[in-house]
Amino acid sequence: MSEKVPSYTQTFKINSDWFIDREHKSNNFTKLLEAILETSTNHEQFNQFDQTDTILGQDESWVITQNVCIVNQLPRYGDIIEIKTKIIQANRFLLERWFEIRSKDHLLLECQIQFAVINLKTRKMGRINHKMLEELKLIDHNQHVKKIKLTFPEDITFCQENDQVIIDKDIDFNNHVNNLVYINWSISNLPIWLQNNYYIKNLAIKYGRELLREHQVKIRTEANVKLETRTEADKVITYQTIYNDTIQQEAARIEIEWLKKEL
Repeated sequence: MSEKVPSYTQTFKINSDWFIDREHKSNNFTKLLEAILETSTNHEQFNQFDQTDTILGQDESWVITQNVCIVNQLPRYGDIIEIKTKIIQANRFLLERWFEIRSKDHLLLECQIQFAVINLKTRKMGRINHKMLEELKLIDHNQHVKKIKLTFPEDITFCQENDQVIIDKDIDFNNHVNNLVYINWSISNLPIWLQNNYYIKNLAIKYGRELLREHQVKIRTEANVKLETRTEADKVITYQTIYNDTIQQEAARIEIEWLKKEL
């Protein structure tokens, strides 16, 4: 059994691909999440779990069930960032990973992502070999684990409800809608003025039943302010429900806290 590493760090150079505008003022938030998940995958590959100490069984894969991000500052064009990941909790059904994103000595972002295992043939949830993770000392029990229950307040304002078409590129190797696509849908269903004048401070998403290619989807958008016209509020909180209209079940709920950009 080869030696395992409890934490793993990967470095990225922030170039124009990390922004959605030519002036490099508006971050592509899902690009940052892509780098976070790449770091997670590379941590697992670095440990090279083999047939004697495997985490995933045959036909199994990881799926994200919850993602919570706390943003202190988004990276800037030209920055070199380091993303560090480690496992902070695991049981038979769920595994929690913690991520820290730093530029030099500055903590930019913290993220806690909850994973489960799915059997790609049966589409049922599998069990995690958490005892082996304990034996290999791959769980950092000193890290605080955030307990998140994503419930929307009652006094929020309805904005709109839109149909969302699933296209081929939305489907990942697990044969369901990619986790980051939900966030892209969420942001793209929000007004342009909000995206141009505010930045993401906190994001939380709770996934329900997976979305497959043949499903019909609706996205309901609400907020703590009216979104029909531009607001001067320093903070806007958007609440969105992604609903699987085919099977009449919630696929995800997303809460994003937006802060006004400084001029």
